[in-house]
Amino acid sequence: MKVINEKDLAKYVKEFDGKNIILNLDGTINAKIKMENAECEYNEEKGTLQIKDKENTININIIPVYKIQVSENGTMLEIYLDSDLDIILER
Repeated sequence: MKVINEKDLAKYVKEFDGKNIILNLDGTINAKIKMENAECEYNEEKGTLQIKDKENTININIIPVYKIQVSENGTMLEIYLDSDLDIILER
């Protein structure tokens, strides 16, 4: 895993756009959500990550981020937040 900064996050989030993904939430909220043909978008100005498919829309405020990692092959993105929530995207 390599550490990336918020400026590069949009580039890596695009790699998940239009793909079948698994969204793992770990912390104050625990969930494993499988999404088909997910639309993934990071809005750097607002500090929000939006992930949606035909049934779900999830908006996550990632302003309190303290660490972002991506796997070497780009199939896993981990976002760690100060609000005791870890977000892991897998494709």
